[in-house]
Amino acid sequence: KNNNLLLLLALCPICNRMSMSTRSISKEVKGVEDSERSVSQKAASNMDPSMMTPEMLAFAQQQMANMSPEQMAQMQQMAANMGGGMQMPPGAAEQMRNMKPEDMARVSEEMKNMSPDQLKSQMNTNMNHHKAQADYALRGAEKLKTDGNKLVGEGKYKEAIEKYMRVKNNLAEDASAAAKTLRTSCMLNMSLCFNKSGRFASAISECTEVLKGDGRSLKAYYRRGQAHAAKRDFPAAVRDLRRAVKLSPGDETVKGELVKAVEDMKAEGDNGEGGVDDGECPDFEGGSDAGAGLAGAVAGAGAAEGEAEA
Repeated sequence: KNNNLLLLLALCPICNRMSMSTRSISKEVKGVEDSERSVSQKAASNMDPSMMTPEMLAFAQQQMANMSPEQMAQMQQMAANMGGGMQMPPGAAEQMRNMKPEDMARVSEEMKNMSPDQLKSQMNTNMNHHKAQADYALRGAEKLKTDGNKLVGEGKYKEAIEKYMRVKNNLAEDASAAAKTLRTSCMLNMSLCFNKSGRFASAISECTEVLKGDGRSLKAYYRRGQAHAAKRDFPAAVRDLRRAVKLSPGDETVKGELVKAVEDMKAEGDNGEGGVDDGECPDFEGGSDAGAGLAGAVAGAGAAEGEAEA
């Protein structure tokens, strides 16, 4: 039943959202006042478990009991697709993806006879359990990263990649800020190791993935630029290194890599798309989290050049 309660926590704001879309929110629920509806709407957009009151859980309970199979399927799709700023409870999205229509109906049936206070109490217990699991996984990931950094210092890049890859995979479903930061750091460290190991395509892949979330990551542009240059794709290298220089204009290491890439590009007679290198910095890619990128710029290319992120 704990798994079902976890699902109800995920489904409560979704039920409210679906109800709002049909303009029937809360009017069907006795005792839910305007202030409660306001909190419910806020929770529907923020998915904050701490805002789920017994009344809101009861509302989700009632909505699920009255849903048609088609509405159940729609709700399941909404939950399974949530991401970005939506904070699904740990494990809920994956469980939703794997549920069949009959499973959804069973969840609803099992909860019919539970009081709102019982739901809230058991929900809190369940969420605390999942939080403890997430904290445990995060501590384990931090240890793996520390071990990987030590291996980088010893020049054991293959072994370090294995540690960083485990962090990336283990935290893939954790949407917390701490997990995202740790995962990104390990992906950047992997790109360093891939470059040191001559696996340039893999380095490019890791950096590109980082840039989808942080389009101003100095280290991602710098290391991807290095990888492109190693593959003799000098126009791509120049584009990335111009971005890196713009993010960290005072970094002589980054400037030196750009100068070399421009010289190599000219020596190859390849001035990029259109046959002309205009010397301008291209637009940044991916996500717009400038803060994270600028933090990387402050760290400089010392770590980008030969050290793993601490």
